[in-house]
Amino acid sequence: MNILFVCTGNTCRSPMAEALMKKLIEKHNLNINIYSAGIFTMDGLSPSENSILAMDEIGINIRDYKSNTITRELINNSDLILTMTENHKQKILQIIPKISNKIYTLKEYGKVNGDINILDPYGQNVHVYKACRDEINRLLEIIINELK
Repeated sequence: MNILFVCTGNTCRSPMAEALMKKLIEKHNLNINIYSAGIFTMDGLSPSENSILAMDEIGINIRDYKSNTITRELINNSDLILTMTENHKQKILQIIPKISNKIYTLKEYGKVNGDINILDPYGQNVHVYKACRDEINRLLEIIINELK
């Protein structure tokens, strides 16, 4: 199985989600490939400094991560696409509408009621990044139990 996480710049939310999910997959010994990409980014950007600090705090190093621009190939090769916001989901569906059966917001797939968007911490202080990390991690814990 291939899972793709998508956000805007692929320097904050989706790299954190990718790294957190990889740790969960390793912990549960699952055979799942994890990727992330951004809708409005360039290849090769480093994660934001506060993303790095938030992940360092829990022992996950994302310093060497480099951003990826979303491509049709990534979309087509993914069995499940989890976006950080409804807007990300709709942008992808505008390009490739036939994938509606495999694309969800992270909160939608985690069956969370209420707001289905994970707010972008970009430019905020490290505490906002940590809160974003923790929110993503809670959702991934729910999702990993569904995937087991």
